[in-house]
Amino acid sequence: MLRLSWRRPFVAVLCYCSLSSPSINAFAQNLLPNGSFENGAIAPIGWKSSGGGTIATNIARSGDRSLRGTSQRGAVVWTSDKINLGRKTDYRLDGWVRCYSGEAKLRVDLFNDQDQPVGHTETPQARQSLTWQYIASEWNSLRATSARISFWVKGQADLDDVSLTPVATRFMGNKGVEGDERGRIPFWGEEKKDTLLPGPRAGQFRLDSEVKREGKTSVQLVSTGEWFAVSSVNYPLPAWTDAFEFSGWARCDQSASAQLLACWADGRQTVLRIDRSDALRGGEWHVISLIPPAPPSNTAAVRLVAAARGGKVWFDDFDLLRLRPRQKSMRLFVNQVGYGLEGPKSAVVAANFFPLSGKPLTFQLLNPKGKVVWKQEVSCAGRN
Repeated sequence: MLRLSWRRPFVAVLCYCSLSSPSINAFAQNLLPNGSFENGAIAPIGWKSSGGGTIATNIARSGDRSLRGTSQRGAVVWTSDKINLGRKTDYRLDGWVRCYSGEAKLRVDLFNDQDQPVGHTETPQARQSLTWQYIASEWNSLRATSARISFWVKGQADLDDVSLTPVATRFMGNKGVEGDERGRIPFWGEEKKDTLLPGPRAGQFRLDSEVKREGKTSVQLVSTGEWFAVSSVNYPLPAWTDAFEFSGWARCDQSASAQLLACWADGRQTVLRIDRSDALRGGEWHVISLIPPAPPSNTAAVRLVAAARGGKVWFDDFDLLRLRPRQKSMRLFVNQVGYGLEGPKSAVVAANFFPLSGKPLTFQLLNPKGKVVWKQEVSCAGRN
C-alpha cells in the first residue's frame, strides 16, 4: 500500500484525454484559423466583435493577444467566420478562458448546405477565477457542413488558444505502402501466421509502380494457396479509446477477392481475436472499411492484415483511425518510488472525457481504514 506523509502539500491535476502519448500522425490540424488571435493588425483575422468585445494585450495565455468580453446580462461578444465541416464527423472544440467575474463559454452553431441552422452545442461554463481554465466539448456534425464559433460572456472574461479539430486521430506508418531503395516496404511485411484464415497460406507480394491508386507504388499480392496476406507492424493500443476504424483501397484481378483483418494481440504477441471485413471483388479501386467491436480487455497491440484470395490483388492507401471512445475512462497516476517523507507529492487524474458540468472533480485520499485524510478540488489542466 502506498503510504504518504501529509506534512507537505499533495497536488492533484486532471488531464483531459491524456491517456495516450504522441504518435504517428496523431495530432489533427486545427480547422479554426487564428485561434490564438495573433494575426491581424487591428481586429484578429477571422473574428468579429459584438458589443463588449475587445482585444487584451500582454496578458494572454500564450503569445501577445487574447480576446476579452464584457457583458452585464450575458451576450455573445466575439464570433468567428464560418468553418467548413465534414458530415457525420466527430469534432472537438476547446479553448482557455480566464473569467474575472461571472461566467463564460464557447458555442458552436451548425449549418447545412443551404446555410440553414441545423443545431448547436456549447462547452460547459467557466466560472470566476483569476487562472486560465480549460473548457471543451465533443460533438458530431451529423447533417452540418459548416460551423460558426462564438464566445459568450456574462461578467468579464478573456479567451485564448481556441481550436476545432476532428476527434479521430491517424496512427499508421507508411499508409501508401511506398517501398525503399532495396524494394522493402517499411512498416509492412508478409503475414506469417497460418491460422488467421481457413486453408493453406501461400503466395508472394511485390511493389507495383504501374498499378497504383496514389503515390509511387501499390503492393501486389498473388495468392497461390487458399489465401496470402501482408500485415502492418503491431501498433500499441492507446488507453483513451476503445473505438477504431481500419481501411484500405483494393482492386482485384478476375475472380480474386480482397479482405482486411484486424488482429488483436496481448503483450506476448498472442492473437486474442481476429475481426474480418467483408470480401471485395472487382477490377476498379474500392475502399474496404472495418469498424470492429471494442478490443479484448487485455489487448496490448493491433495489426492490420491485407489478404488476397483466388489470384492477384492490389492494395493501397491504408488507414488506422482512433475514434471517439465508446466508454468513458479515468485513471490515476502517482509516483510510488520517488517520494521523500518530507517532500511534496503529486498525482495525475487522466480521463478521456471532459466533465459536462465543467465543475472541478473532488479528489480524496483515504487511509487504510477508509477515512478521508485529505481532499481537494481538481480543475482540468488541459489535454496531453
